Amino acid sequence: MLEEGGVPWFGACCPLVEQEFTSPYSFVLGSLFPAQGVGAVLKMVEDGCANIVQLYVDIPAADIGLTFTNNALRSVGYDLSKQKVVKIPLAAQDYSAQAAEATDGTDCIYGGIADSNWAAFLPAMQSAGADQRLYGLQGNLNSKIVEQFPDLTQDAVISNSYPHLDGPMWEDYRGALETYDAPDLDWNSLAGLGTWAAYTAFTDIASGLEDITAETFFEAANSTTALDTGGMVPVLDLSTPYEGAGGTLPRIVNRSVYFDIAKDGKVEPLETEPLDVTNAIDGEPL
Repeated sequence: MLEEGGVPWFGACCPLVEQEFTSPYSFVLGSLFPAQGVGAVLKMVEDGCANIVQLYVDIPAADIGLTFTNNALRSVGYDLSKQKVVKIPLAAQDYSAQAAEATDGTDCIYGGIADSNWAAFLPAMQSAGADQRLYGLQGNLNSKIVEQFPDLTQDAVISNSYPHLDGPMWEDYRGALETYDAPDLDWNSLAGLGTWAAYTAFTDIASGLEDITAETFFEAANSTTALDTGGMVPVLDLSTPYEGAGGTLPRIVNRSVYFDIAKDGKVEPLETEPLDVTNAIDGEPL
């Protein structure tokens, strides 16, 4: 509908359908898919994980994500025969069988799953007496999950599309949350950080326009070669489509990730500088 009306879909969270990856009216600022998953599995190998599990919700996008995470594993010489791939139903339920499979003979688990799935999977993992190190995605393996399961998530690594909320680039965002007495939600999230980054980027582009319309903003955004949000995302070129990944993801102009770590029931920054995983998406060394 937006595309037909010539309206830019700017800074949207969590692309999952083809148009979000391909439409010239789609402006995805966060790295999200596939970079976050790629970053997570690269971190697993760097951390010495030998027998890993990739845990996915059983939806079509999971197979696409698996293609890129496997490419990343190959890029660092990981033997894919040593890994397991376990899929769980989309609706959170009793995951005892999947937890037993995922924790049998493995040392690390990457979960490309939602927070509701984590909330159901972790009790099943706990019942199995397992202690694999966990790797997940920003917004999913989040502060609420970590707070609820501090022992199971100790030293869990989180692959981020945006740097941690504590960073200096989010000073105004934190100030706004305080000023307006924001409720106790996960503001260190894709939705929270991504929305603030999108507003910041939109303002930067729109401030140069005399007449702001869908058409003028679309043209200005598509002509932007160095969008600078002050570190919320790396400086981005919105004018040049991404040609990697077999040409299937031209609107994914940001392919950098950041990392957090879970410590004693809290999520803390682990690495504050972005890691560009562009090469790994296509199976090439970083």
